[in-house]
Amino acid sequence: MSENLARACGTNSLQPCPTAQSSTHEGYGSWKANDGNTNGNWYGQSCTCTAISSSNPWWRVDLGKTRTVTSVKLWNRADCCADRLQGFEVWIGDDASYSANSRCLTGGAALLTSPYDILVDCIGTGRYLFVVLPGNNRILTLCEVEVYGGECS
Repeated sequence: MSENLARACGTNSLQPCPTAQSSTHEGYGSWKANDGNTNGNWYGQSCTCTAISSSNPWWRVDLGKTRTVTSVKLWNRADCCADRLQGFEVWIGDDASYSANSRCLTGGAALLTSPYDILVDCIGTGRYLFVVLPGNNRILTLCEVEVYGGECS
């Protein structure tokens, strides 16, 4: 597996890349899914959370430039609520809005048992990678996201 592209930004390519999410619940900001900490316990303070009962909540990492992506590894909550990630999608492209990009994974299955991480194939190119939960009344919580691939040829 190659380096984690989500943590290969900055002048020396060793800093976490910028993140964003559709909304934030009580300070559980987007950056927590790109902090290098895979702790899946809510009280470990390393998980993101969008606002309660959101429509189509999303999380995004800006890889800094167009990259080739081959796979994505997600860490789900481990203390409860793991089923909330059921049906997630991964989108990638050069637009800062997920719906203007290409979906590289549809209907991802949440990992409901230990170790609560899942590696999915996601073949595509783009500057922005999104994790999206389609539908109404959804809550997106991610405890870490790693993006694998390399430079575009």
